[in-house]
Order: sequence, then structure tokens, then C-alpha cells
Amino acid sequence: MLELAVLIPQWNRERRGGQGPVPNQFVRVFGPIYLLVLAALWISALPDYFGARDGFTSDGTQVGSLLYASVCFVVAAILVIATSIGARRTLRSTSGPAAHL
Repeated sequence: MLELAVLIPQWNRERRGGQGPVPNQFVRVFGPIYLLVLAALWISALPDYFGARDGFTSDGTQVGSLLYASVCFVVAAILVIATSIGARRTLRSTSGPAAHL
């Protein structure tokens, strides 16, 4: 949640027309790839999670909170999408015809 404390003021500054953060291609590419890999790993672990007894899988691994992991994943996805949209808008506004005048 500390990320939100940094991102919200930046988004507000950008919305008011101030100079926002410089678009970062690494974040735009790495963020979605990371989330896709994470989703694939979590989906592959769901059978063990649902087959767990008393909070432990058949091989003795303790399960975590599915609700907590899901909320974290959704928040991360929202932040990646917002970053991609914000970077796209920033790139569009700095590369438009008026930017070359």
C-alpha cells in the first residue's frame, strides 16, 4: 500500500497538467509479464489449495490466504494497467504535433 502513497500524488499532478513521471518501458513490459507468470503459477497451485486438509497440502505445505492473494493480485493488475495508460497518454501528449513547435 506504500506504492499508492507515492502513485496517487503523481497521478493527481499529471491530471492537473503538471509534468508527470517519465514513461518507463521496463515497467510497461515487465509488469504484465510478471502478472501473467504469477497468475499461471497460482492457477497451477489451486488444486492443491482446494485439496488441503486443516490448512496443509498433501505434501505438508501450509496454505496461505486465497482472499489476500487475490486482492493483492487485483491491486497489482490495476496499478500495471494505470501505469500503462498513464505512460501512453504522456507519450501521446509529448509526441503530438504541438510538441514539435
